[in-house]
Amino acid sequence: RCSLYDPYPKWWKEYFLIGTDDDNDYFCLRLDGDPAVYKIGSDDSGPEKLAGSLAAFLETKLIKPRLKPKPKPPAAE
Repeated sequence: RCSLYDPYPKWWKEYFLIGTDDDNDYFCLRLDGDPAVYKIGSDDSGPEKLAGSLAAFLETKLIKPRLKPKPKPPAAE
């Protein structure tokens, strides 16, 4: 059972879940046409806006972190 049922008894009528993290938080889109990505969780602290759009969310949370140059290993002595 999804931990959203207590704070959001009918979450599926308001949100479309697109992902989760390790803290029982869920990334979602609102079904009212708002293009922003929100984080909702089982702690009932209310929705937190993470990005203005799904494209911006993917760019900042998935794409850019993977494109960062990897640190070079220390030189062998």
